[in-house]
Amino acid sequence: MMQLIKRHMPRKGYFAKSLLLSVVCSLLLSVTVPSWAKSWQLVSVYLGDARHHNLLTEFVHGMESLPSTRIKVDLFDKCSLIPDKNILTSVTKNDIQLAEILMAELEHEDPLFGLDNIPFLATDLSEAQQLWEISREQVEQRLANLGLHLLLVAPWPPQGIFTVQPIASLVDLRGGKLRTYSTETALLARYLGAESVHVPHEHLRESWLTGQLDAMITSPVTAVTQQAWEYIKYYYDIQAWVPKNMLVINQASWQSLSDQERKTLTKLAKRLEVRAWQSMQLHIQQAIVAMQKNGIQVVSPNPKLVAQLRHIGHLMTARWARNAGQVGREILGTYRKYHKHE
Repeated sequence: MMQLIKRHMPRKGYFAKSLLLSVVCSLLLSVTVPSWAKSWQLVSVYLGDARHHNLLTEFVHGMESLPSTRIKVDLFDKCSLIPDKNILTSVTKNDIQLAEILMAELEHEDPLFGLDNIPFLATDLSEAQQLWEISREQVEQRLANLGLHLLLVAPWPPQGIFTVQPIASLVDLRGGKLRTYSTETALLARYLGAESVHVPHEHLRESWLTGQLDAMITSPVTAVTQQAWEYIKYYYDIQAWVPKNMLVINQASWQSLSDQERKTLTKLAKRLEVRAWQSMQLHIQQAIVAMQKNGIQVVSPNPKLVAQLRHIGHLMTARWARNAGQVGREILGTYRKYHKHE
Protein backbone atom coordinates (compact mmCIF):
# COMPACT_ATOMS: atom_id res chain seq x y z
CA MET A 1 0.00 0.00 0.00
CA MET A 2 2.78 2.48 0.89
CA GLN A 3 4.51 1.74 -2.41
CA LEU A 4 1.26 2.45 -4.28
CA ILE A 5 0.84 5.82 -2.49
CA LYS A 6 4.44 6.88 -3.24
CA ARG A 7 4.00 5.91 -6.88
CA HIS A 8 1.09 8.41 -7.26
CA MET A 9 2.62 11.29 -5.23
CA PRO A 10 4.03 14.27 -7.22
CA ARG A 11 7.73 14.10 -7.93
CA LYS A 12 10.13 16.40 -6.05
CA GLY A 13 9.97 19.97 -7.34
CA TYR A 14 6.63 19.48 -9.06
CA PHE A 15 4.91 22.39 -7.32
CA ALA A 16 7.90 24.71 -7.80
CA LYS A 17 8.00 23.95 -11.53
CA SER A 18 4.24 24.49 -11.85
CA LEU A 19 4.51 27.84 -10.11
CA LEU A 20 7.39 28.92 -12.38
CA LEU A 21 5.43 27.89 -15.49
CA SER A 22 2.42 29.91 -14.34
CA VAL A 23 4.56 33.00 -13.80
CA VAL A 24 6.20 32.67 -17.23
CA CYS A 25 2.83 32.27 -18.97
CA SER A 26 1.48 35.32 -17.18
CA LEU A 27 4.45 37.40 -18.30
CA LEU A 28 4.10 36.24 -21.91
CA LEU A 29 0.42 37.12 -21.95
CA SER A 30 1.14 40.56 -20.56
CA VAL A 31 3.63 41.20 -23.38
CA THR A 32 1.71 39.76 -26.33
CA VAL A 33 -1.77 41.03 -25.43
CA PRO A 34 -1.52 44.79 -24.74
CA SER A 35 -4.10 46.57 -22.68
CA TRP A 36 -5.35 49.48 -24.80
CA ALA A 37 -6.11 52.67 -22.90
CA LYS A 38 -7.79 54.38 -25.89
CA SER A 39 -9.56 53.23 -29.03
CA TRP A 40 -9.40 55.55 -32.07
CA GLN A 41 -10.69 55.27 -35.65
CA LEU A 42 -9.03 56.21 -38.94
CA VAL A 43 -11.29 56.37 -42.02
CA SER A 44 -10.13 56.36 -45.65
CA VAL A 45 -11.85 55.60 -48.95
CA TYR A 46 -8.53 54.95 -50.70
CA LEU A 47 -7.37 51.71 -49.09
CA GLY A 48 -7.99 49.83 -52.33
CA ASP A 49 -4.82 51.54 -53.54
CA ALA A 50 -1.84 49.61 -52.14
CA ARG A 51 0.26 52.77 -51.70
CA HIS A 52 -2.26 54.43 -49.41
CA HIS A 53 -3.02 51.21 -47.57
CA ASN A 54 0.65 50.60 -46.80
CA LEU A 55 1.27 54.21 -45.78
CA LEU A 56 -1.68 54.34 -43.40
CA THR A 57 -0.93 50.90 -41.98
CA GLU A 58 2.62 51.95 -41.17
CA PHE A 59 1.43 55.15 -39.52
CA VAL A 60 -1.13 53.22 -37.46
CA HIS A 61 1.58 50.79 -36.36
CA GLY A 62 3.72 53.73 -35.26
CA MET A 63 0.87 55.21 -33.26
CA GLU A 64 0.05 51.89 -31.61
CA SER A 65 3.72 51.49 -30.71
CA LEU A 66 3.83 54.65 -28.60
CA PRO A 67 5.16 53.43 -25.25
CA SER A 68 2.90 55.26 -22.83
CA THR A 69 -0.43 56.11 -24.51
CA ARG A 70 -1.49 52.57 -25.58
CA ILE A 71 -3.80 53.68 -28.40
CA LYS A 72 -5.59 51.08 -30.50
CA VAL A 73 -6.32 52.49 -33.98
CA ASP A 74 -8.94 50.78 -36.14
CA LEU A 75 -8.54 51.41 -39.87
CA PHE A 76 -11.82 51.54 -41.80
CA ASP A 77 -11.94 51.06 -45.56
CA LYS A 78 -14.37 52.43 -48.14
CA CYS A 79 -16.53 54.30 -45.67
CA SER A 80 -17.58 51.11 -43.90
CA LEU A 81 -17.90 53.22 -40.74
CA ILE A 82 -19.47 56.43 -42.11
CA PRO A 83 -20.48 57.75 -45.57
CA ASP A 84 -17.84 59.57 -47.62
CA LYS A 85 -19.65 62.91 -47.41
CA ASN A 86 -19.67 62.77 -43.59
CA ILE A 87 -15.96 62.12 -43.05
CA LEU A 88 -14.99 65.78 -42.59
CA THR A 89 -17.84 66.45 -40.15
CA SER A 90 -17.03 63.31 -38.18
CA VAL A 91 -13.35 64.09 -37.75
CA THR A 92 -13.94 67.75 -36.85
CA LYS A 93 -16.46 66.65 -34.20
CA ASN A 94 -14.02 63.97 -32.96
CA ASP A 95 -16.53 61.19 -33.67
CA ILE A 96 -13.56 59.69 -35.49
CA GLN A 97 -10.04 60.78 -34.65
CA LEU A 98 -8.19 60.49 -37.98
CA ALA A 99 -9.14 60.65 -41.66
CA GLU A 100 -7.54 60.59 -45.09
CA ILE A 101 -9.15 63.28 -47.27
CA LEU A 102 -8.53 64.50 -50.80
CA MET A 103 -7.39 68.10 -50.39
CA ALA A 104 -9.55 69.55 -53.16
CA GLU A 105 -12.70 68.06 -51.61
CA LEU A 106 -12.47 70.73 -48.89
CA GLU A 107 -12.77 73.67 -51.29
CA HIS A 108 -16.33 74.27 -50.07
CA GLU A 109 -14.77 75.02 -46.65
CA ASP A 110 -12.12 77.40 -48.01
CA PRO A 111 -11.13 78.31 -51.61
CA LEU A 112 -7.46 77.74 -50.79
CA PHE A 113 -7.98 73.96 -50.92
CA GLY A 114 -8.97 74.24 -54.59
CA LEU A 115 -5.33 74.98 -55.43
CA ASP A 116 -4.86 71.22 -55.56
CA ASN A 117 -6.97 70.81 -58.73
CA ILE A 118 -6.04 73.79 -60.91
CA PRO A 119 -5.19 72.50 -64.41
CA PHE A 120 -1.72 73.11 -65.83
CA LEU A 121 -0.39 75.11 -62.89
CA ALA A 122 1.84 72.35 -61.49
CA THR A 123 1.96 69.51 -63.98
CA ASP A 124 4.68 67.16 -62.76
CA LEU A 125 5.82 65.82 -59.39
CA SER A 126 8.67 68.31 -58.98
CA GLU A 127 6.48 71.34 -59.66
CA ALA A 128 3.66 69.96 -57.51
CA GLN A 129 5.99 69.37 -54.58
CA GLN A 130 7.35 72.90 -54.82
CA LEU A 131 3.83 74.36 -54.98
CA TRP A 132 2.94 72.30 -51.92
CA GLU A 133 5.90 73.55 -49.91
CA ILE A 134 4.94 77.15 -50.79
CA SER A 135 1.32 76.66 -49.76
CA ARG A 136 1.71 74.20 -46.89
CA GLU A 137 1.72 76.70 -44.03
CA GLN A 138 -1.49 78.32 -45.26
CA VAL A 139 -3.18 74.94 -45.72
CA GLU A 140 -2.19 73.96 -42.18
CA GLN A 141 -3.72 77.18 -40.85
CA ARG A 142 -6.98 76.54 -42.72
CA LEU A 143 -7.13 73.01 -41.32
CA ALA A 144 -6.48 74.35 -37.82
CA ASN A 145 -9.49 76.66 -38.30
CA LEU A 146 -11.53 73.49 -38.84
CA GLY A 147 -10.13 71.90 -35.69
CA LEU A 148 -7.73 69.61 -37.55
CA HIS A 149 -3.99 69.00 -37.47
CA LEU A 150 -2.20 67.98 -40.68
CA LEU A 151 0.03 64.94 -40.31
CA LEU A 152 1.14 64.35 -43.91
CA VAL A 153 0.19 64.51 -47.57
CA ALA A 154 0.63 61.84 -50.23
CA PRO A 155 0.49 62.72 -53.94
CA TRP A 156 -1.43 61.02 -56.69
CA PRO A 157 0.11 60.79 -60.17
CA PRO A 158 -0.48 63.62 -62.66
CA GLN A 159 -4.03 63.44 -64.02
CA GLY A 160 -4.89 62.44 -67.58
CA ILE A 161 -7.99 61.97 -69.72
CA PHE A 162 -9.47 58.49 -70.20
CA THR A 163 -12.01 57.97 -72.98
CA VAL A 164 -13.83 55.30 -74.93
CA GLN A 165 -13.54 57.24 -78.21
CA PRO A 166 -10.41 59.02 -79.53
CA ILE A 167 -10.23 62.80 -79.09
CA ALA A 168 -8.40 65.34 -81.25
CA SER A 169 -9.81 68.53 -79.73
CA LEU A 170 -12.24 69.70 -77.05
CA VAL A 171 -15.09 69.34 -79.53
CA ASP A 172 -14.82 65.58 -79.03
CA LEU A 173 -15.59 65.96 -75.32
CA ARG A 174 -18.49 68.37 -75.76
CA GLY A 175 -21.81 67.01 -74.52
CA GLY A 176 -20.26 63.87 -73.03
CA LYS A 177 -20.57 62.72 -69.42
CA LEU A 178 -17.32 63.50 -67.62
CA ARG A 179 -16.50 62.09 -64.19
CA THR A 180 -15.68 64.81 -61.65
CA TYR A 181 -14.74 64.65 -57.97
CA SER A 182 -14.31 68.23 -56.72
CA THR A 183 -15.48 71.81 -57.25
CA GLU A 184 -12.60 72.54 -59.62
CA THR A 185 -13.10 69.39 -61.71
CA ALA A 186 -16.82 70.18 -62.01
CA LEU A 187 -15.88 73.67 -63.23
CA LEU A 188 -13.45 72.12 -65.70
CA ALA A 189 -16.26 69.99 -67.10
CA ARG A 190 -18.30 73.12 -67.77
CA TYR A 191 -15.37 74.79 -69.54
CA LEU A 192 -15.02 71.66 -71.66
CA GLY A 193 -18.70 71.74 -72.56
CA ALA A 194 -19.20 68.33 -70.90
CA GLU A 195 -21.78 67.17 -68.40
CA SER A 196 -20.30 66.93 -64.90
CA VAL A 197 -21.02 63.61 -63.15
CA HIS A 198 -19.74 63.53 -59.58
CA VAL A 199 -18.40 60.05 -58.84
CA PRO A 200 -16.44 59.26 -55.66
CA HIS A 201 -13.34 57.11 -56.02
CA GLU A 202 -14.98 54.00 -54.56
CA HIS A 203 -17.90 54.10 -57.08
CA LEU A 204 -15.86 54.73 -60.22
CA ARG A 205 -15.87 51.23 -61.65
CA GLU A 206 -19.59 50.77 -61.03
CA SER A 207 -20.37 54.07 -62.80
CA TRP A 208 -18.50 53.01 -65.92
CA LEU A 209 -20.03 49.56 -66.04
CA THR A 210 -23.54 51.00 -65.74
CA GLY A 211 -23.01 53.50 -68.59
CA GLN A 212 -22.99 56.68 -66.53
CA LEU A 213 -19.71 58.01 -67.99
CA ASP A 214 -18.09 58.76 -71.35
CA ALA A 215 -14.77 60.11 -70.07
CA MET A 216 -12.88 60.74 -66.85
CA ILE A 217 -9.88 62.66 -65.62
CA THR A 218 -7.86 60.59 -63.19
CA SER A 219 -4.47 58.93 -62.78
CA PRO A 220 -2.93 55.80 -64.35
CA VAL A 221 -2.68 54.26 -60.86
CA THR A 222 -6.42 54.65 -60.32
CA ALA A 223 -7.07 53.18 -63.76
CA VAL A 224 -5.10 50.07 -62.81
CA THR A 225 -6.78 49.59 -59.42
CA GLN A 226 -10.17 50.00 -61.13
CA GLN A 227 -9.20 47.67 -64.03
CA ALA A 228 -10.22 50.41 -66.44
CA TRP A 229 -9.25 48.39 -69.52
CA GLU A 230 -12.61 46.65 -69.19
CA TYR A 231 -14.36 49.85 -70.32
CA ILE A 232 -11.65 52.34 -71.46
CA LYS A 233 -9.69 52.36 -74.72
CA TYR A 234 -7.62 55.57 -74.66
CA TYR A 235 -5.47 57.41 -72.13
CA TYR A 236 -4.32 60.96 -73.01
CA ASP A 237 -1.27 61.86 -70.94
CA ILE A 238 -2.04 65.57 -70.46
CA GLN A 239 -0.49 65.78 -66.95
CA ALA A 240 -3.11 68.29 -65.85
CA TRP A 241 -2.40 68.51 -62.10
CA VAL A 242 -1.10 66.43 -59.18
CA PRO A 243 -3.77 65.99 -56.47
CA LYS A 244 -2.89 65.05 -52.89
CA ASN A 245 -4.47 63.14 -50.06
CA MET A 246 -4.14 64.61 -46.57
CA LEU A 247 -3.93 62.55 -43.39
CA VAL A 248 -5.46 64.69 -40.64
CA ILE A 249 -6.17 64.21 -36.94
CA ASN A 250 -8.68 65.94 -34.73
CA GLN A 251 -6.90 68.76 -32.90
CA ALA A 252 -8.23 67.75 -29.46
CA SER A 253 -7.05 64.18 -29.99
CA TRP A 254 -3.68 65.45 -31.14
CA GLN A 255 -3.31 67.63 -28.07
CA SER A 256 -4.21 64.70 -25.80
CA LEU A 257 -0.85 63.16 -26.71
CA SER A 258 2.29 64.13 -24.84
CA ASP A 259 4.91 66.43 -26.37
CA GLN A 260 7.22 63.48 -26.95
CA GLU A 261 4.49 61.42 -28.60
CA ARG A 262 3.62 64.28 -30.94
CA LYS A 263 7.30 64.68 -31.83
CA THR A 264 7.61 60.95 -32.54
CA LEU A 265 4.54 60.88 -34.78
CA THR A 266 5.56 64.09 -36.58
CA LYS A 267 8.92 62.52 -37.39
CA LEU A 268 7.22 59.35 -38.64
CA ALA A 269 4.74 61.34 -40.76
CA LYS A 270 7.54 63.36 -42.34
CA ARG A 271 9.43 60.20 -43.26
CA LEU A 272 6.33 58.63 -44.82
CA GLU A 273 5.52 61.79 -46.79
CA VAL A 274 9.04 62.00 -48.23
CA ARG A 275 8.82 58.37 -49.28
CA ALA A 276 5.40 58.92 -50.88
CA TRP A 277 6.81 61.65 -53.15
CA GLN A 278 10.01 59.77 -53.96
CA SER A 279 8.31 56.49 -54.90
CA MET A 280 5.57 58.00 -57.06
CA GLN A 281 7.46 58.04 -60.37
CA LEU A 282 8.02 54.29 -60.17
CA HIS A 283 4.31 53.71 -59.46
CA ILE A 284 3.41 55.81 -62.51
CA GLN A 285 5.71 53.83 -64.79
CA GLN A 286 4.38 50.52 -63.51
CA ALA A 287 0.78 51.66 -63.99
CA ILE A 288 1.35 52.78 -67.58
CA VAL A 289 2.99 49.45 -68.43
CA ALA A 290 0.02 47.61 -66.90
CA MET A 291 -2.48 49.72 -68.87
CA GLN A 292 -0.68 49.09 -72.16
CA LYS A 293 -0.37 45.40 -71.41
CA ASN A 294 -4.12 45.21 -70.96
CA GLY A 295 -5.00 47.09 -74.14
CA ILE A 296 -5.33 50.76 -73.22
CA GLN A 297 -3.68 53.00 -75.81
CA VAL A 298 -1.41 55.62 -74.19
CA VAL A 299 -1.58 58.75 -76.37
CA SER A 300 0.38 62.00 -76.27
CA PRO A 301 -2.10 64.86 -76.87
CA ASN A 302 -1.69 66.85 -80.06
CA PRO A 303 -0.61 70.53 -79.88
CA LYS A 304 -4.12 71.82 -80.60
CA LEU A 305 -5.63 69.92 -77.67
CA VAL A 306 -2.81 70.99 -75.36
CA ALA A 307 -3.27 74.66 -76.31
CA GLN A 308 -7.02 74.47 -75.68
CA LEU A 309 -6.55 72.83 -72.30
CA ARG A 310 -3.87 75.30 -71.21
CA HIS A 311 -6.17 78.20 -72.09
CA ILE A 312 -8.79 76.74 -69.77
CA GLY A 313 -6.08 76.32 -67.15
CA HIS A 314 -5.26 80.04 -67.31
CA LEU A 315 -8.93 80.95 -66.89
CA MET A 316 -9.35 78.64 -63.91
CA THR A 317 -6.15 79.86 -62.26
CA ALA A 318 -7.33 83.47 -62.50
CA ARG A 319 -10.73 82.53 -61.09
CA TRP A 320 -9.14 80.66 -58.17
CA ALA A 321 -6.85 83.60 -57.37
CA ARG A 322 -9.85 85.93 -57.14
CA ASN A 323 -11.66 83.55 -54.79
CA ALA A 324 -8.60 82.79 -52.63
CA GLY A 325 -7.82 86.49 -52.12
CA GLN A 326 -4.49 88.00 -51.15
CA VAL A 327 -3.07 84.77 -49.74
CA GLY A 328 -3.83 82.93 -52.97
CA ARG A 329 -2.23 85.63 -55.08
CA GLU A 330 0.89 85.56 -52.89
CA ILE A 331 1.18 81.79 -53.29
CA LEU A 332 0.89 82.09 -57.07
CA GLY A 333 3.37 84.96 -57.16
CA THR A 334 5.97 82.99 -55.23
CA TYR A 335 5.44 79.87 -57.34
CA ARG A 336 5.66 81.75 -60.63
CA LYS A 337 9.08 83.06 -59.77
CA TYR A 338 10.22 79.52 -60.54
CA HIS A 339 7.61 78.23 -63.00
CA LYS A 340 5.49 79.83 -65.68
CA HIS A 341 3.54 77.75 -68.19
CA GLU A 342 2.78 79.57 -71.38
